[in-house]
Amino acid sequence: MYDTFYALILKPMAYRDNETLVSFITERGSRGSGIAKGTKRPTARWVSSFEPLNLVNISLFGKESQSLKRITSCELISSPMLLGHLESNLVISCLADLFDRVTHEGLEDPRLFRLLKTVTEGLKSRPEEAAMILAYAEFWVLYLLGWLPDPKTCGHCQGLNEPFTVLSEERGWLCQRCHPVDQGEGLPKGTKEHLNHLKSETPISLQSQNLNPETFPIVSRLLRQRLLREMGSSPKSYEVLFRASGL
Repeated sequence: MYDTFYALILKPMAYRDNETLVSFITERGSRGSGIAKGTKRPTARWVSSFEPLNLVNISLFGKESQSLKRITSCELISSPMLLGHLESNLVISCLADLFDRVTHEGLEDPRLFRLLKTVTEGLKSRPEEAAMILAYAEFWVLYLLGWLPDPKTCGHCQGLNEPFTVLSEERGWLCQRCHPVDQGEGLPKGTKEHLNHLKSETPISLQSQNLNPETFPIVSRLLRQRLLREMGSSPKSYEVLFRASGL
């Protein structure tokens, strides 16, 4: 049985002799994997296709009940990798690890594929904004998976107008009226506006100069900690990025 579809490559790993185990997210939003043979030969036709976050048209062959099918072709459509952009390439590794963990075989969510595809396009066109694009992706992963409440209203009073002061484990975002704090404590000023800005923009339209330089790093760090906690641990790619850039 043959199956051909668009996918974004997540992680290629050495498997058996002259074989590579490749994981990917399908256009239907589920995690898949397949075995590519002959990948260690210098003349292998598809080695470059298996880089993280490459958009490919991939074909698999195998029985329907077979968990690991054979990759028979993998046509490279686009790649976000750019020479000379270390931070952008480190962010690509982080995103590949992130989506490799939050997607699952047999569990389809096309929104995750669309999100990663849009983020990948943003990285390719704006590699200098890699840190902002990673924060954007992390926010949307949390939101789509139900790990982060909607930043539109207070989780207690459902009010729209008061600024947020805290992210509560039980009730989500709480406003100044429901959870008063002294000046200089709690979430930074403009947190609600920052979150809704992330929600309304795309990685290509989002402009770092429109983000509050004090709010952005604090809120991004808060959301990243929540995401890594939900995943259970920090991928090694994140640790490398932290050491290299101090995010």
